[in-house]
Amino acid sequence: MKVNLSGVPETLFITLRIRAIEAKRPDAAVKDPYAVQILEQIEFDESSKNKVSEASQTGTIVRTIILDEIINDFLHRHPQGIVVNLGCGLDARCKRLSLNGAQWFDIDVEESIEVRKKFF
Repeated sequence: MKVNLSGVPETLFITLRIRAIEAKRPDAAVKDPYAVQILEQIEFDESSKNKVSEASQTGTIVRTIILDEIINDFLHRHPQGIVVNLGCGLDARCKRLSLNGAQWFDIDVEESIEVRKKFF
């Protein structure tokens, strides 16, 4: 699928690619098979904005681990809670975590949501 985004919406490719790269590692700290599947289905124009540095890779994965822990803790304490994921891009956290009875809302700019609808 060809996806043409620019500006802020285009940045969703950066974190998607980082999570896919991590998920393919044998010692992956974050398992995100959704990122791998989505990335394999998307064609997009390469740009310098989409290059992934080692620092970005590490920072994004550390942030992912921390946010997963915070959200899991919240959901453990509030099983019927509500989670709002602002700037969700193509994040699959709602699929990776156990929501049980919680409600989850993914919010982003219109262009990103249109791409997201194709996968979620």
